[in-house]
Amino acid sequence: MPLPLRAYLRFLLEQPRLLTFGFALTLFSSFGQTYFIALFNAEIRADFNLSHGEFGLIYSVATLASGLSIIWVGSLVDRIDLRAISLITMTGMAVGALLMSWSPTLLVLPVGLYLLRLCGQGMFGHIAITSMARYFDAHRGKSISIASLGYPGGEAIFPLLGVLLIATVGWRESWLIITGVIALFMMPLVLSLLRGHTERVRAYEAALHRARQSDRESSDQSTPVPAARQWRRREVLRDSRFFLLLPAILGPAFMATGVFFHHHQLVEERGWEVEAFAAGFMLFAASQVPMGLATGVLIDRIGAVRLLPFFLIPFLLGMLTIGLISHPIAIPLFFLFIGLTVGSVGPLFGATWAELYGVEHLGSIRALTTSFMVVSTSLSPFLLGALIDVHVSMSAIALGFAGYCVVASVSAGVAVRLRPPPGLE
Repeated sequence: MPLPLRAYLRFLLEQPRLLTFGFALTLFSSFGQTYFIALFNAEIRADFNLSHGEFGLIYSVATLASGLSIIWVGSLVDRIDLRAISLITMTGMAVGALLMSWSPTLLVLPVGLYLLRLCGQGMFGHIAITSMARYFDAHRGKSISIASLGYPGGEAIFPLLGVLLIATVGWRESWLIITGVIALFMMPLVLSLLRGHTERVRAYEAALHRARQSDRESSDQSTPVPAARQWRRREVLRDSRFFLLLPAILGPAFMATGVFFHHHQLVEERGWEVEAFAAGFMLFAASQVPMGLATGVLIDRIGAVRLLPFFLIPFLLGMLTIGLISHPIAIPLFFLFIGLTVGSVGPLFGATWAELYGVEHLGSIRALTTSFMVVSTSLSPFLLGALIDVHVSMSAIALGFAGYCVVASVSAGVAVRLRPPPGLE
């Protein structure tokens, strides 16, 4: 067995409960992700007599509202017991699924979508990654990588199950079954995995106390990453490094969401088969796994910050592929390349904020960046659609995204070489 896999296996055997907890949350976040909800698009529009644009507007507004809400809701991870915030979030997810199933009028549908997006796309992953970064120090990279495996796991499993459910029992009944899965399976599983968490919290608080003592006693400023200092969100907003990193943080989700949402336009321009493009999602999910595991090991060895200027390179290659190559071989190459970058995103940005700003207020800091990400993904389909309406080709858009990757990488490279601003060192 290769050394990295052996290290992961040993780590799993040492900390099975909390690592499985993180994986479970990211796995079940699928019920609130665009690729899963989009499976019900046609049935929802038919039931409520909505056009593509009308349903798209409702979905974008619900997503935007969830992105704004998570700025406050996400910070609760710093103040509320992990078991309590997990239970509250799972309850919200179950209520959202139930409203999707019931929704007698169009007024109820946006509320269900809002709860699914806030709890699924937003809070499930936020709680999982924040917990891994907070409670695992020496193994932060590996822990976030393991938890992040739930994302490709969901992408590989739930779309097929969703299609089968819709065909077998109908779209409303499918959401009722999902409600039961969350309430009767996920809730007991998650709460059982968090048994004994009190002892872990005590160890974390003791380590945090030692970090504060070290911060007061140390005057060494030889490194740009002040590991002991615990930043607050308002302080992070005064740090230029944060804003220089934002283009790299927001880029992959924004670009991938836009291309996926408008993939029919892309395949039509290139003369590809829609089925061939849809099949690429399996490769997209599969390529994330080894990259995520490798990234976790690298983070534990050299740190996340040093990797930031390079992680967008595969995404750049993916955009160049669909921008320049018309042969169908571009499809698997595109999904392979962007999967490599997406696989590294969770571990990298889960660990980066902990390295730069500490873990005491990590939930609040990550909530801010998660909010930015959710808002950007809500705008992506609209903005790309507007470009398509004025006859900008998907090939040109892809090449524009490739240029964005270069600029974002340079910006990240500048950020990691800067020191904190005066007064915040």
